[in-house]
Amino acid sequence: MNSNNYLLLKEENETLVSFKKRLQNFAIANRFARPAHAAYVADRIIQLNLTDQFKSYQRGS
Repeated sequence: MNSNNYLLLKEENETLVSFKKRLQNFAIANRFARPAHAAYVADRIIQLNLTDQFKSYQRGS
């Protein structure tokens, strides 16, 4: 797992709590395994080239 992937996806002014929640919700919506494991989810988003979809995914929900 690459911690840089985790940091690449986090928006500058986004709190860590809301970022992790958004990661988890995105993982559930896209049926990723281990949705509660933020670093794993970030790696999968990068591997599957879903960064644009994640960045536009329901901020703040």
